[in-house]
Amino acid sequence: MFIYKKKCAVDPNILLTEICNQRCPFCFAEDGMSNAKLKMMSPNNFHTLVQKLKKDNINTIRLLGGEPTLHPEFEKIIQIALKNFHTIMLFSNGFIPTKNQKIIKKNINRFIFNFNIGTPSFAHSTKQRNEAIRLMTYYSKETETNLGFTIWDLTYDYKKLFLYFSKATLKRVGIRFGYAKTIYNKKPLISKEQFSQVGTVIADLTHFFHDVGAKQISIDCGLMPTMFSNTDLKYVQSHAKIKGWGCSGKWGGIDIDTDLSAFPCYPKSKMLKISPTKLRTDGIDIFNKFYKSKMPQCYE
Repeated sequence: MFIYKKKCAVDPNILLTEICNQRCPFCFAEDGMSNAKLKMMSPNNFHTLVQKLKKDNINTIRLLGGEPTLHPEFEKIIQIALKNFHTIMLFSNGFIPTKNQKIIKKNINRFIFNFNIGTPSFAHSTKQRNEAIRLMTYYSKETETNLGFTIWDLTYDYKKLFLYFSKATLKRVGIRFGYAKTIYNKKPLISKEQFSQVGTVIADLTHFFHDVGAKQISIDCGLMPTMFSNTDLKYVQSHAKIKGWGCSGKWGGIDIDTDLSAFPCYPKSKMLKISPTKLRTDGIDIFNKFYKSKMPQCYE
């Protein structure tokens, strides 16, 4: 099974392509997207992976990019996924080609959406933002939909991104957010000295989303209790779903690249990357040893 924490099954993140129509300052896949030759998972590789995942009794397949809907063979990928899994969880920035919107619409009740609205186009292009909001609003009426963003600039007011949505839409959607993780061998966007500010921002946002009546508030892994004051920590724990403390999080995760190699999380992919064969035979021990030896400070 694709797992690495004992007794903790994980639905892996499948990276379909490095193609993207945004250039977000916090993107951990920036290096890949800047390459002259962008990587893409072939339908054959995707089919091979699907057959392995089916044996692990995984019901939901998680598709990411880049922007996954820009994969040139998106329709074929979706056909394979729908044939083999009950649900597709799609991570998108909401700027989806019209032809692929039609493909999604045909099977809308088989999708779960996680939209990143912290993109340059959403913030600065009225036309593109309005089109994305139209699409997200429609999806939220038809199936489970989450709106998310990444905290990377502690001076920015992230709440204003949500003021473009109707109150009715905000009550239908889940909210998912986190802060920009440090990418291996790169200067962090948020330093350790700013961690207490991160805690204050997260608590303030949690208050905001609770007050607008969001269906659910989820915060990504990477947080540490020491980021918060006692009051803020108690409030966030009471009103938000936290994936777990530390870099690995309580549930953990595995990312599978376009060539079917795997790593424990994208920001640390240059520290550890294993072959598909190695993943299936020694994945649990390899990833556990990695976290305990390379990132012991992330454990609590």
